[in-house]
Amino acid sequence: MSADILKTYRSFVADIALVIALVLLGLGLRFNLLYQMNAVIDADEAIVGLMAKHIAEGKPWPIFYYGQHYMGSFEAILAATSFKFLGYSSWALKAVPLIFSGIHIALVYVLARHVTDRRGATVASILTAFGPSALVLWSTMARGGFIELVVIGTLALILASRIILGQSLQIPRQLFFLGLVLGLGWWVNNQIIFYLAPIGLVLGVFLWWAKGFVKSFQYGSLGIFGFFIGGSPFWYANFFTRPRFQSFFLFERASFADVLSHLRGFFAEALPIIFGARQFWSLNDIFQGSSILVYVVYAVVILVVVWGCKRSEQKLVLCLLLLFCLGLPAIFSASQFGSLSQAPRYLLPAYSVLFVLFGSAFSSLQSFRFLPVKLLGCLMFFSLLFVNAMSNFAGAGAIPGQPFVFKGERVAEDHSKLYAWLDSQNYSHILTNYWIGYRVAFETRERITFSRYRGPWVLRIPEYEDLAHESFRPEVYVLTKTEADTVVQGFSQLGYHFRRTNLGPYSVIDLVERDLSQGNELHEVRVMPEQIKTSVGNDKVSALLDANLGTRWASGMPQNQGMVIDIQIAPESPAISGIDIDYGFWLHDAPRELVIEGMDADGEWCVLFDTRVGEAIDYVLEKERLWQIRFAPMAMRQLRLSQQGEDNIFDWSIAEISLFGVETS
Repeated sequence: MSADILKTYRSFVADIALVIALVLLGLGLRFNLLYQMNAVIDADEAIVGLMAKHIAEGKPWPIFYYGQHYMGSFEAILAATSFKFLGYSSWALKAVPLIFSGIHIALVYVLARHVTDRRGATVASILTAFGPSALVLWSTMARGGFIELVVIGTLALILASRIILGQSLQIPRQLFFLGLVLGLGWWVNNQIIFYLAPIGLVLGVFLWWAKGFVKSFQYGSLGIFGFFIGGSPFWYANFFTRPRFQSFFLFERASFADVLSHLRGFFAEALPIIFGARQFWSLNDIFQGSSILVYVVYAVVILVVVWGCKRSEQKLVLCLLLLFCLGLPAIFSASQFGSLSQAPRYLLPAYSVLFVLFGSAFSSLQSFRFLPVKLLGCLMFFSLLFVNAMSNFAGAGAIPGQPFVFKGERVAEDHSKLYAWLDSQNYSHILTNYWIGYRVAFETRERITFSRYRGPWVLRIPEYEDLAHESFRPEVYVLTKTEADTVVQGFSQLGYHFRRTNLGPYSVIDLVERDLSQGNELHEVRVMPEQIKTSVGNDKVSALLDANLGTRWASGMPQNQGMVIDIQIAPESPAISGIDIDYGFWLHDAPRELVIEGMDADGEWCVLFDTRVGEAIDYVLEKERLWQIRFAPMAMRQLRLSQQGEDNIFDWSIAEISLFGVETS
């Protein structure tokens, strides 16, 4: 074996050993986080787990994350495989993003070696392995393919770099494979646009300059063909299932004012979180001046990289990475997700490039003979390591809190008492919040399912809602304690008997029955069209009472403050204690802010329901399409519904209205 071959072999072995050590370091940090959390999941992760469970059970594979059509089921498919080998658990679910986080560390090293030496690549991988809390946290979350997308995008940057550097003699084959990877990313999560835009631009210019128009067109066509093959599940769903092109409804551009707002949020809130100077949902630095520190460090990094581009053989690859960084704020701010600046999970692709650029700058600074410049590079490196350590371990550290449910009350970390009690009562279906319900369904393997009670109304598994309509299923409410206080008050005022059982941070309300001995049974109150007057669309009021969900009353113009529906109450009517509002096929036209008032016999108005205060005055049972609003019985002359919100597009529409009253003695 020649000396050059032996040297190359030893270098390769050293690289492999170094990468393995860095991957183990990164996995250790992430495993420690999972251990501290006991791998507790949230509802969005539970949905991925439920998808994986259904796949493992042999049900048809979903193309997209349940209930939305821009995130593919790639992670759920892998989780189904994990369940086969590791068993059904939150640990097995989280094993998928954990493995991909290790792959990401290795790929960052490989990408960095395309623009810098081993020293710079090592620094880049260390910062990835021991990353900011945002990276570490989202390396453990099975939320539909976030860290998987970062891995796919980093691989795409490596393939593009190899083509640019001439390390591949088979450019057509490499372009086809690059297209496959980008197409897969397009299906997994449309954040691949962060990678697709700079890669397409730089490779297009490079091929045109190196191969001419005809060759570049031919090669580019192969890449585009690979892109459609790689993303074939996405395209199949949008071309052959109804409604067609459903994924593209999400690509709504932000308004100019929103773009400016998103851009401010990007630099003032999102970027400090990505850099590690702040934690998710926080506006406070992890220590005083941490945001300024990281901005200064990365400003120096950009200056050094731009300066180094002039004399680097890899300058076109560095230009690709710098263009990627320029695209981050532009694409983020122009999208509807730009409002999520305090929770910038849609900026995780930054971790494909951020530390690679730092590694390149670090290596350049170490190449100087002037000692202070070398020390500057080391100071910057240890400053970022310190920031990363603080973001992971200072205060509560990177451990996320469970989602909020009601007035500052969160989902419980441990549901064991709840499950034991529900099993003891033979209950298999509950009414509860989205964030509680899907986790319950996953952790009980769907032994206990749920229907949504109050918001958020996002529907992921429609079959659960159908179970609520089965007549033999009793109503069982699982609520936080403050929320239960509100519901109990409403039930009491309406004359219901019920049982309340406190289980840790939750209250369970069951055995709900109306007390008919007091003569307070609800009766529907007859309303004629001539009793209804509206401020707009008055010629359509008969549609409110025709028992036909295919017809509707509509405002005829976008929602604005002060739209009113007045219902005159006949003198012989019983005391009014409820109203059903059915939006039929026009749920998107539900009022943005609804206030219901009643006028008593003396002409005094009383607020009965107001969505602006976040809860019913007494008790409201909201369904996705049907709102059943109940309040204390009131003898009234007039009932008023007023729309107090604004919408630039949608009307205010209602398919049916029904009033209910109570005979009082």
